[in-house]
Amino acid sequence: MLLSFFEWLGGLIGLPEDQARMVFGFIITIPLGFLFKTLKSAKVRKYFGLTVGLLLSYMLYQEKLISVIIQNIIVYEMTKRITLNKIGIKAKWVFYETLIYVAVHHIYRQYTDYGGWKLDITTILMMNTVKWTSFAYNYEDGLRKDEELNSDQQERKLQQMPSYTDYFGYMFFFCGCLAGPSFDYYDYDIFIKRTNVYEKIPSTFWETSRLFRNALIYSFFIVVVYPRWSLESLMSTEYEEASLLYKILWLNLTITLHRTKYVSGWLFSESGLAAAGFTYNGKQDGKDRWLRIRSIDPTIDLTTNPKDKIELWNISVQVWLKKYVYLRVYPESVLKSSPAKSQKAQLITFAVSAFWHGFYPGYYISFFHWNLIGMINKYVHKLGQNTNVLKIWDSNLLFRGIRFYLVNSLFNCFGIGFQLMNIKDNLRFYGSVYYIFNLTTYIVFAFFTVTKFGQKPRKKQ
Repeated sequence: MLLSFFEWLGGLIGLPEDQARMVFGFIITIPLGFLFKTLKSAKVRKYFGLTVGLLLSYMLYQEKLISVIIQNIIVYEMTKRITLNKIGIKAKWVFYETLIYVAVHHIYRQYTDYGGWKLDITTILMMNTVKWTSFAYNYEDGLRKDEELNSDQQERKLQQMPSYTDYFGYMFFFCGCLAGPSFDYYDYDIFIKRTNVYEKIPSTFWETSRLFRNALIYSFFIVVVYPRWSLESLMSTEYEEASLLYKILWLNLTITLHRTKYVSGWLFSESGLAAAGFTYNGKQDGKDRWLRIRSIDPTIDLTTNPKDKIELWNISVQVWLKKYVYLRVYPESVLKSSPAKSQKAQLITFAVSAFWHGFYPGYYISFFHWNLIGMINKYVHKLGQNTNVLKIWDSNLLFRGIRFYLVNSLFNCFGIGFQLMNIKDNLRFYGSVYYIFNLTTYIVFAFFTVTKFGQKPRKKQ
């Protein structure tokens, strides 16, 4: 019966049956979120969130949900045995085990459905990896002295191990249980108990309406505009025969439109979180803020800063990578004082992110180039601080336009690896634009690395 309903729904909105399930799950969390906000008891809120989350998860992933439940138990049992003694379980062990667990599922998926886009359990396993690893680190931080932790770690540390029902309530909270965004146990705990910033949550109607409206706008582009500039068009004879400038314009349109699939899904999911009040972040300058739990900032396509482009995409995952990978490689003070160690930590962070995504060669091609762009961005930032060379890029409208087009073209070009996942198609695509973006990146990176141009601070007069 459910299968027939979702096949009908998919036909109605022009999506495969599995994606229709996901969209239905996103949308149903909105009225359920409004209902959740009216609940007065923390205990009722916990069990409501857990029960609805389990039902929605089963609706989407069915019998494969057992993989999530098994790993939930493994992580809980490992975490409660974490110790600071030399011999004993550490949070990083949970991190390794969790990455291996999701990696096994990625390998199985690639073996049984190579290059396929059918929804499967790896979707939620990836988001739960964020929760599992942060949960373990938060518990380990609770065992440490405050002077060993930064302010954020002190706030989020777990003073004691939560009960199984509290833990499962966190893992299966219905807003975000289908495909994210993720959040720490601390956020979940104060939200369920209505403490801290959640003590007085204002009406969520208008914020939910805003997010839902934006999700519908992005959905319009998917249904109406994207078919003309689809990903497949980049492999067409028409594209290969076009001029270089037109090809660059074409690829920018295609990848930007392709992103709307993810943006619309995330905005639908955020609408449910907003309806429940989870995104509320208190008041600032007398206005309510709704930025606490997010997946996407649509202004990502307007910024010209590569660092911002990375941080504004899949935001909750970027926060995880920063807090639980980058800042765990070396202490923050060391990262600030040593460019070499900062670069190493950045490389490890990109490697973990690639491993987390799976093992298609295209992913690693993309992350390799994005890592280079990130390092170039640091060089350029110092160049701007130490010289006047870049002033024209900010003061001249024409140069600002060139910078905007160049940065977006670089990110869109290297983002193709996430869609054309095998090496052959990647090389064919890069060859179609004469490897211009690859070569530009290599040359600029080599120039700054070798010459150190503009990297030394100005001498004080």
